[in-house]
Amino acid sequence: MRYVIGLLLFACLWACSDDDYLNNDAGEVNFFAVPDDATGEEADLRRSFFNETGIYLIFSDTLGVREVPTLSGDVVEVPQILRLEWNMVSGTAVDSFVCHAYTDFQAKQAAADFIRQQVVPNLPATFHPYSFLLLDRLEQFEDPWGSGIFNDPVDITSHSGMQAMAVAIHDIGGMTTEELAELANSLVRELLLSRISVIPDEAWADFYEYSEDYYDINSYNVPTPIQSVGFLETYYYDFGVAYNTHEYDLRAYVQEIFNQTEEEFRAAYAAYPIVISKMEEVVRVLQSYGVHIYE
Repeated sequence: MRYVIGLLLFACLWACSDDDYLNNDAGEVNFFAVPDDATGEEADLRRSFFNETGIYLIFSDTLGVREVPTLSGDVVEVPQILRLEWNMVSGTAVDSFVCHAYTDFQAKQAAADFIRQQVVPNLPATFHPYSFLLLDRLEQFEDPWGSGIFNDPVDITSHSGMQAMAVAIHDIGGMTTEELAELANSLVRELLLSRISVIPDEAWADFYEYSEDYYDINSYNVPTPIQSVGFLETYYYDFGVAYNTHEYDLRAYVQEIFNQTEEEFRAAYAAYPIVISKMEEVVRVLQSYGVHIYE
């Protein structure tokens, strides 16, 4: 596992040990962009991807090396590492990731074409990530309690963070058309869920109104079956998650809508008109923001 010392910590350690300080006057460099002097197939692919989509494309979590002068005139090389674990939520569990890069250009090209053709067009720019990190494999080490003790690593297909959406597709050339379509749908869903907060709460007022009397109360006081008052079971059995909050109620509906066709959804919840009405409201709001579902 790679442990990275951040720039500020590095500066502190340097100063403490050598009585020298990093000079912060150096100009900013966008390490997600392709350097102007970079040439070759990968550089061309990354440039064309950005020019077409407006999204940066990277193939490694090591973005580059920043040369920072110290006040004494020396130069310190500070690695610039993508931090997938960064998010906008405080007080959450901390995860760690290990990225395994592709070893051949053909795999990079195939993965980039898949994202460009089947993922990006299905979401308006409002929900696009800052960058895509395309990998052969992505390992996640979970720290469920934020204690610094990590579970054994598991391979995951994607993770959407502040700086990038990482997508790991080991053998994209061996996937069927149906498998690729399913993967694209799951990535669109994850991107939407990770950026759902760009839609203001006021837009969801009619959706929340259906179950307003049962939000943020003790879950044992919610009538059962919970679908009868408009909740889904998506997070019902998830320990540590309060399913009857505004946030997780909305997330549950978005996930269920992406997991089923409209016909499947209506059939599954035919006995609960309130659920059907809430689904229709979610679809209406998302469509008003350019996310076209059930069309």
